[in-house]
Amino acid sequence: MGKILSRIFRGMTDKQHLAKAKTMPIKFLKASGKGFFIDREGYALAIREELSSVIKTDVFCFHMKDILEYRTMDYYRRRYERN
Repeated sequence: MGKILSRIFRGMTDKQHLAKAKTMPIKFLKASGKGFFIDREGYALAIREELSSVIKTDVFCFHMKDILEYRTMDYYRRRYERN
């Protein structure tokens, strides 16, 4: 079953992956980061304006990228292991 799901996920378009990410990893990331994330039209994930000076730092960008990659890999790993 895992190999079938792997083929399905690999065959998805970027738009399909983004839609899936919005309902799972991003949804839970937003819930875990209350006070940091907001809903904004046209964005999968948006950060509060009050944090604009922090957002521009290399350290913040590095850690945000790391968190997003971890959440995404963890979601798909658990998905494959279950099936």
